[in-house]
Amino acid sequence: MALIRLPRNKRLAFAVVGALLLGAVAASFAIPYWLLRDEDPVTRAQGPAGAPDSTPGRTGTPRPAIDPNDTEVTPVPGSTPDTTQPFWFIPYVNADRKKLPFKGNLNGFEIDPDYVDRRTGFDACPGEGLTDPPYDQYRATVVQPGPFSIDPAKLPAGLTSLDGPWVFVCKRVEIWITQWTFSVQAGTPGANPGGGSISVTKTRGLRPIAVPRPSDRWSSATIAGRPAIVSGPFVTAEKGQFGSCMAFVYDRDHDVLTEVVGTSANTVLCVDVAEAVLR
Repeated sequence: MALIRLPRNKRLAFAVVGALLLGAVAASFAIPYWLLRDEDPVTRAQGPAGAPDSTPGRTGTPRPAIDPNDTEVTPVPGSTPDTTQPFWFIPYVNADRKKLPFKGNLNGFEIDPDYVDRRTGFDACPGEGLTDPPYDQYRATVVQPGPFSIDPAKLPAGLTSLDGPWVFVCKRVEIWITQWTFSVQAGTPGANPGGGSISVTKTRGLRPIAVPRPSDRWSSATIAGRPAIVSGPFVTAEKGQFGSCMAFVYDRDHDVLTEVVGTSANTVLCVDVAEAVLR
């Protein structure tokens, strides 16, 4: 963290330290910590064990509870997710983690779970490193039109500011990183019934995507006329999903990588947000 000047404002300094934990967007160009975590914790309870069975004729009969610590249970072939079950997602998480993470090229992006970006703010901006503008200029800098713009006014309905915006510049004028995290209200298309959060990061330069997910969770896309790759959560059901969505879009004309990560959301929401911030 000594490789970049952190803001003097204490509130901002602590927030940036948290957001850039493990050498993320400012001190290096590694994918942020919240993205490296990849998914929601599998210990999150979805209801009391032994919830009543809703099968006709069996009302009040406890179902066999899914043990959240059972790493061997996997989905029954041909079955559909039953989100009324406590820990209904555990079999799908187990099945996913038994697969090898994808490593290779997809739609012009290199996906490498083992990649560690060792570039620093001084590599991006020799001499003084990346710095932040005055705090009262953050919002105006981030929403201004251009390849680094993240404008809340363009986002889908149901999203409100949760954390940010953040911006880092070279020699006080050239933008290198912008980031903003938004709360997703309950009922927003693509999110869980209770809502969630979604983060947008724009970084100068294309780098390998260091996210460990199996090949069947990655797909090619075109978003706002630009090459993209997207990835969905562990499992998507009729009334929700478990895990996070991701969308990566590369603007070749301006050499800017846009990353969108949504918790408890599917690819519909991630793609909608990516489209919005690239318009």
